[in-house]
Amino acid sequence: MQTSNRPPRLNYNVPRSIVNDIKKIAAQRGIEPSWWIRKVLEKAIEEESKQPLPVINLSNLESFNHQ
Repeated sequence: MQTSNRPPRLNYNVPRSIVNDIKKIAAQRGIEPSWWIRKVLEKAIEEESKQPLPVINLSNLESFNHQ
């Protein structure tokens, strides 16, 4: 039984402060909030994986320059 005015959690990784916004967005699209969260996460992962990994040029490190 919920005893506070705060909205219930969707899961423990979703802050209560954005639960109502997520539910509203999902309702506007006619999908479940959990499905909307999944799609947002999938898109974020896809965008992140498109980013090139940083490359470290070992010849620029100080310990290699003082030989």
